[in-house]
Amino acid sequence: MTTTESAESAEVTTVPLPRSLAWSLGSGTVLSGLNSALIAVALIPITDHYGSAAAIPWLISSFYIASAVGSPAAGRLADRFGPRRVYLSGLAIVLLASLSGPFAPTAGWLVADRVLLALGTSVQFPAAMAIVRREADRRSAAVSSAIGVIALCGQTTAALAPSLGGLLVMLVGWQGIFWVNLPLVVNSLLWVWFCTPPDPERRPDAPKAPLLDVRLFVAHPQIATTCLRGMITFIAFYTVFYGLPQWLQVGRGLDPAQAGLLMFPVFGVGVLSTLAATRMARRRSPEVILTVGNSAFILAGLVLIGTAGPESSLLLLALAAALLGIPTGFNNLGNQITLHHAAPARVAGGASGLYRTFQYLGAALSAVLVAHLVPATDGGGSATLQAGVRHIGLVLVVIGALLLTATLVRQRRKAVGLDNAGGRRSQRS
Repeated sequence: MTTTESAESAEVTTVPLPRSLAWSLGSGTVLSGLNSALIAVALIPITDHYGSAAAIPWLISSFYIASAVGSPAAGRLADRFGPRRVYLSGLAIVLLASLSGPFAPTAGWLVADRVLLALGTSVQFPAAMAIVRREADRRSAAVSSAIGVIALCGQTTAALAPSLGGLLVMLVGWQGIFWVNLPLVVNSLLWVWFCTPPDPERRPDAPKAPLLDVRLFVAHPQIATTCLRGMITFIAFYTVFYGLPQWLQVGRGLDPAQAGLLMFPVFGVGVLSTLAATRMARRRSPEVILTVGNSAFILAGLVLIGTAGPESSLLLLALAAALLGIPTGFNNLGNQITLHHAAPARVAGGASGLYRTFQYLGAALSAVLVAHLVPATDGGGSATLQAGVRHIGLVLVVIGALLLTATLVRQRRKAVGLDNAGGRRSQRS
């Protein structure tokens, strides 16, 4: 039996990691998704404050670029110097950026502060995954519940961020999207300090490995496969996330608030599907979890194709959005558990950082895809808009089918490998 197979077998029979550990790590991983989403509701007030909209695109793109670079670097630092130390250091950076952001003298300085904020928030996820791996190995414990809690924290934050951001801007101005980090950082710092075991003394690698260590893909091909699958999954999800609201506003004449409300089922069902996937992971392999998520992609795409007409029911559109929440929870958890089994403990942080980078890359590529599929205006007519949404649905079907086929093939190969291994053991007996 291979190392991966034995780890997956152990997942079914061992006790889970302490909930206090999982929730403490999740308390900081919420910061990345929260700060990437809150800026959307503050762009107009920021423009009014500085008297120029020139820096607005950079307030968004710089955060993703810095996060994509910072995540694998943070993971590598966690592997070298201890994930708990790196996790807490990232919180300190977030605290500094959150205190200085509201006082940025120019829009350019605010962009620089957003870069610093992105670097700080990119630390928690790879460091948390490294801590989960270390503690799971030390305690011989299952990881599905802990990874599920961390994923749930991110899903819940994504669901609440638009409403929270609007409330903050209304009450205290755009500066509120920075102030909100202060209690969250302090809470996470105290929780991690008291609930996460200290890092052991560690010696730097000899020879020192690069911070962005793509050699992991060669040494461990399953890491590369999981990162690629995560990128494709995010392309599918964010193609809908960016494209559907645009069509709802331009093609259906809904205002931004109505369009945002119709997207809420994506995140609401995403929270529920994460809970369901976490329970399933206690008894089933990651391939089964991914099969559910990829099948939901196909179903959501088919529903979207059938509901793209100008007179289609908003209830059906809400159903399509709800179906998109299912792969969000199942695919994220399935990929993260697969990555946990594929990456050796000594590079768990670096592998998680690379996975995060590929997720950001998928989100960026989806924006390019949406630009070609859905026009920003109805200059091409309602038929063009309708065709664009149907093309998005077709993209979901194709991507879901490809991911589902790859998952079933891997599941079949594993089953054959286990059968052959069992036969060899029987012969030796």
